[in-house]
Amino acid sequence: MKPGQLFYLMGASGAGKDSLIDYARRNLKKPEQFRFVRRRVTRPPAPGRRNHDDYLTPAEFKRQQENGEFALSWERHNICYGITAEINTWLKTGIHVVINGSRQNFPIALKTYPDLYAIWISAKPASLRKRLQNRGRESGNEINERMRSAREFSPPQSDTGAKFLVIDNNGPLTSAGERFLEVLQT
Repeated sequence: MKPGQLFYLMGASGAGKDSLIDYARRNLKKPEQFRFVRRRVTRPPAPGRRNHDDYLTPAEFKRQQENGEFALSWERHNICYGITAEINTWLKTGIHVVINGSRQNFPIALKTYPDLYAIWISAKPASLRKRLQNRGRESGNEINERMRSAREFSPPQSDTGAKFLVIDNNGPLTSAGERFLEVLQT
């Protein structure tokens, strides 16, 4: 059996990673061949807002991390993120896995999964700021920190050895969404 492909999305906060994941989930021709992984995070869910992650207390996150329950984990903006180890079973059984990863953690992800397909979602600073303000999850200072962080990272160089693509998500979601679907379904 051919193993599944790990699709590792990354980009600045507000680039639209979760929106693209939702778009792909709704429009895949063969959804049974894919798993869209919900991260485990130490950020409590915002009341009345759609939550793309599963909340864990910091103590529970640490316990799961110490017990080897995460395939990947990282910390960013004082929030811990984890991708459960069940992705390894899915990949071994030929199921494709899509995760919302971390730019900062990309080198570790690539070392752990050298055949991953890296997808960098890009958006202009004005789009990022507007999206962060609209989602209403971060304070003004937190938005400024995420904007600073957006300038700090750039797409990995092509010599990483990974399959790699940049998707521009400045226009309508359908444009970037169809490009993302094309990659997933190829």
